[in-house]
Amino acid sequence: MLEWPVQLGKLTSIPVTSVWPSEPADFTPWLASNIEMLSDCLGFDIEVVQTEGRTDDYRIDIVGRSGEEVVVIENQLSRSDHRHLGQILTYAAAFQAARAIWVVSEATGDHIRAIGFLNDLPSCSFYLVKAEVFRIGESDLAPRFSLIAGPGAIRTEVQRVKSNQSREDSEFRSLWEFALGQIHGDHLLARFFGSIGPRQGPYISASRGLPSGVSLRFFATRNSIITDLYIDLPRSASDSYNDSLYAALSARKTEIEARYGDELDWGRTDRRYRKLATRPTPFDLSNTESWNNAVAESCQRMNRLIQSVEPFMTELETVANSFAWSPEDD
Repeated sequence: MLEWPVQLGKLTSIPVTSVWPSEPADFTPWLASNIEMLSDCLGFDIEVVQTEGRTDDYRIDIVGRSGEEVVVIENQLSRSDHRHLGQILTYAAAFQAARAIWVVSEATGDHIRAIGFLNDLPSCSFYLVKAEVFRIGESDLAPRFSLIAGPGAIRTEVQRVKSNQSREDSEFRSLWEFALGQIHGDHLLARFFGSIGPRQGPYISASRGLPSGVSLRFFATRNSIITDLYIDLPRSASDSYNDSLYAALSARKTEIEARYGDELDWGRTDRRYRKLATRPTPFDLSNTESWNNAVAESCQRMNRLIQSVEPFMTELETVANSFAWSPEDD
């Protein structure tokens, strides 16, 4: 604890142009090297990708990333003006940015309101940030960033969730690119999944050669891969159709599980969706070293599942054909 009396100094504001005389030659390189100060102000990480990047006709100060999202930064060491507002809009569009940051030394009321208006639109989050420099007495100079205008708390949370979702979608796509290498190399699996490519999202499925509404699926969470057969014809009046196919398959439960060599998870997860699934195969989505064994084991489980149900597909086809309507009728 400090002992009184404490000598207090006077906080003095220093003109930013006396610290960085040239915005492109002095301030932009400094900011790129100290980007964490701007990140701390805004509450999200920024990684610099390039400085003085180019669009077709213009040069942008900084292009960065926050997770999987593109961030553009326009610097203006003076009072905000219409030209720089137009530039930040142009750069946001050219780079398909999710976040656009306009750094100024002073902001006008018109431009604060303009940033508020832009943040009512769904395409991009805009931030108006003030850059200042202070010192106390003869102390070192201390730069400071403060947020003048930006997206509201709800939009910021949505942005964070979208960023996490985008990162997870990328992880799933990488997983399926890896897994399909093994799946396409398996003669039986290739019959069904041979035309399937990688996708974002937690599953890949195939329905080629199966009754309408019946699909085979590899489904991943962050810590397991499940292989299953599911019945889900998403159309009006399909409930009785799905029930009939599931009943025909369930009638063969003892034989199917005997052929598989283990119990399967049978069930109905909502109004339409019926399934029979294998036991989950543990793995770690964020650890690519765990993928090889997990994918290999999941391929074996799917192979066994297909061989277990395939003898009864003719019965399911007969049930499907007994309905007067066709899935294509809608």
